[in-house]
Amino acid sequence: MEKEVLKKLIVEAQEREVELVRRDLELDFVGKINVIVGPRRAGKTYFLYQTINDLCSRGLADKILYINFEDERLWPIKKEDLDKISEAYYELYPENKGKKIYVFFDEIQEVPLWQKFVRRVHESENVELCLTGLLQN
Repeated sequence: MEKEVLKKLIVEAQEREVELVRRDLELDFVGKINVIVGPRRAGKTYFLYQTINDLCSRGLADKILYINFEDERLWPIKKEDLDKISEAYYELYPENKGKKIYVFFDEIQEVPLWQKFVRRVHESENVELCLTGLLQN
């Protein structure tokens, strides 16, 4: 996996403006991993977009790391590639190293053996994590 592809995806997500119907739901960022599960086409990704829009409106666009693992530009992604995501982010925003960032992994179940990576990131980085997908893995 090329870090340049990851950087492009990170910046695209930060610049994306999505019009949506606002839901009366909010994520609580309290240091826990937020998980949104549900069937396909239920609105999980659009709920993430709503949350990302809210963070951007607070001036936090550069603190957002969103990756959709169903994006074919990431295929074939392996667990060994996961560390490249944060490396790419911090190459784009070295001033944010150690600061709280908001990480959104959409359809994370597409990556084999993703669970240990997510746990390590949660325990070792200053991040608020939100995962979506069919998380029965």
